[in-house]
Amino acid sequence: MDPRLLFLLMYFGSFNNMTKLYRKKAREYGYTDTNSLGRSFVKGRRASKDALKQVEWNMKNQGHDVRQDGWTKEARAAVKRQGYVPGTYDKFLQNAYSDYRGSQPILPDSSLAWFRVWSCENPKAKLSDVRTAVLLEYGATLSRSSIRNYLQRAGITRQRLRRIAAQRFTPENLQYAQGFQQRIRKYAHPCWFDESGISQSGMQGRDNVGLGIRGAGGAYIREALQYPPDNLSVLGLIDKQGMFCVESHVGGTDTVRVDEYIQRHVRTLHLRGVDVVVLDNCPSHRIASIAFWLQMAGIAVEFLPRYWPQWNPIEVSSVSVRLFVWVAHFVLSFNVVV
Repeated sequence: MDPRLLFLLMYFGSFNNMTKLYRKKAREYGYTDTNSLGRSFVKGRRASKDALKQVEWNMKNQGHDVRQDGWTKEARAAVKRQGYVPGTYDKFLQNAYSDYRGSQPILPDSSLAWFRVWSCENPKAKLSDVRTAVLLEYGATLSRSSIRNYLQRAGITRQRLRRIAAQRFTPENLQYAQGFQQRIRKYAHPCWFDESGISQSGMQGRDNVGLGIRGAGGAYIREALQYPPDNLSVLGLIDKQGMFCVESHVGGTDTVRVDEYIQRHVRTLHLRGVDVVVLDNCPSHRIASIAFWLQMAGIAVEFLPRYWPQWNPIEVSSVSVRLFVWVAHFVLSFNVVV
């Protein structure tokens, strides 16, 4: 058992006594419970349809085809031995079972990137201002609670916005932004690099320990941290022809990851005719080895102004890539276990 989960259970006494925040943490630390039939499950999550398909396959192998023969005493006992009540299995057979929880989202997942950019451009905006902007952009009227939920999914808080505004609109940063605009126009084939995060539960952000490890020792620290397998990082490049060199790995993105990535794909950048690579100010990007590998191929390096994500086109494109990689990595690679 994870020592962090053990500490939470000792502190609160049981899972039911935890607050909503710590219940979420407990699930991340590997919390499971057992129902009255002995099946392990996580509270707040329904069984997937794939799991019930596996139950049907197991039932047929045991000679209990409920679809054709109907319910028998032996069939009910067989379902209970697998940890499911007959009512749940019956709804699945009638195609009336849904493993979806919550209301259908009104806005697409790509709106999260829009929320981040708009909030950074309007750090003093109120919820009513955000509602008006959503209405003009997407033509949808959202409640105040829905606006809060979308902002939370986008990782936007008032404290973070104040910090961004304090550093983004300084005279030095504005002067650098004007110089950046003039320098970037001199290049014929610019290219942007960035990484993005995926969690197994969907398109939400991650709480990765060790994100942005500095120094060459990051490779050894990475192994010691043992990142949870339900967190992914996606690295990619984008130019006027589209995204390319998309890779994914488990855990956070450190200097070693970025250095090895650029070293592997510098020849591809040279063959595509890229003459400059634009990066943001993440600590894992500001290492001398990146400029070394690119300048060896005659490619310049430029850094975006601090907290100007709308100048990086990969921010919007990465939403579709994250969804594709999430499906490919988690749905297609995992076997259903009952």
